[in-house]
Amino acid sequence: MKISSVWLMSLLTGVLFIIVDLASGVILPVKQSGVPYTMIWMIAANAVVAVTAGLLASRAPWRGFRLALALAAIPLTVQVINVVEGVVYLKTDTAVLWSLAFSPLKYVLMVPLWFMVFRPLANPPSAESVIPARTFGGKLWRLILCDFLYVFLYLTAGAIIYPMVRDFYATQPMPSLGLIIALQLLLRGPLFAGICVLIARMVGAQRLATALIVGLAFTLISGVAPLIVPSSFFPDAVRWVHFCEVTSSNFAFGVLVSWIWSRKSPVQNLAAATA
Repeated sequence: MKISSVWLMSLLTGVLFIIVDLASGVILPVKQSGVPYTMIWMIAANAVVAVTAGLLASRAPWRGFRLALALAAIPLTVQVINVVEGVVYLKTDTAVLWSLAFSPLKYVLMVPLWFMVFRPLANPPSAESVIPARTFGGKLWRLILCDFLYVFLYLTAGAIIYPMVRDFYATQPMPSLGLIIALQLLLRGPLFAGICVLIARMVGAQRLATALIVGLAFTLISGVAPLIVPSSFFPDAVRWVHFCEVTSSNFAFGVLVSWIWSRKSPVQNLAAATA
């Protein structure tokens, strides 16, 4: 795909994202008192997702509904996870919960647009995925490993930044530590691993390049876009601490998941065979 087409698609996608968000604000008004420049940050967050989707599409040999569904599934899954965790953490704030529940709709609405933009080619290019076909057992142990890896990174990053946010959380009603870990182990861990594997299948690059692309794309959609928008729940000081925590741990997670699931390069296979 030409660079100009990528930017045009990203611009159109971003504009439609903003229209849907504005419509949701009219239908489900959420008052965010004391939160400045929310609209500007919302535009920036939508731009991050739109540009990331465009760049992934430019790398993918896929076309048609396969590509459209894959592009929509990535941010949609992140939003669904945010909705579920919002129910746990913000159970008394019904306005925010309704807004979270409405937000995944825009990714569903993008599927027809992306399908029209990425129509199947008459002679599609052949590209071998860096993720090989694996047995059920091979998939299962990798998923379990990635799941516990996510929990480890989540707890480690959280422990590092906890002294900086301890005073804030001391005043907030929080779920139990057991429930928090269960959410990561049963929800975020496996679904985030699935997102990273999906991105790795899409991009069709060499092993190291794929791992870096996965780490960057996953971080932009799951960390940067959700956390750059000011929130009435998080003070800015706490939000930026979480921004650094989430982006760094998610980048490491994306790189490691891609590496765990991908095949060795021909050079690595030759070196292993001759060792």
